Amino acid sequence: MLGERYYGFIDWTKVDKGLEVQAHFHPARSYVYNDRIVDPFLLSHELCHFRITEIFARRFRQQLSEINDMPSDDLVNEIFENNEALANDMQHRYDEETYHGYVMMKQKRWERNVDSLLNLLIEYKTPIVTYD
Repeated sequence: MLGERYYGFIDWTKVDKGLEVQAHFHPARSYVYNDRIVDPFLLSHELCHFRITEIFARRFRQQLSEINDMPSDDLVNEIFENNEALANDMQHRYDEETYHGYVMMKQKRWERNVDSLLNLLIEYKTPIVTYD
């Protein structure tokens, strides 16, 4: 399954004895896709969008890992859609509060908070969730 939002997206697929959840970057939707724009602050802002996507990929993996047996596609989709909605909300708040990266103090605060959330979910960094 695939869900798109902002500049990143999460997809999940069934693999041998488990599920694979990946976060991806969608460069065609990013301002940095334009090769005439060279701005390290803008790049930092765009990368934070991707890291927000990774937070929700990790939360998705965490929730899947709390299930004992291989979940049904319906249950996986329900968990996926919930995380996608929360990620969309966070992405929107991020752009609003940082004014798309132009308010440097708020941008830096978001970067620290996002990195902190990623560190809290470090054990779910691996894309594969396995079941017996």
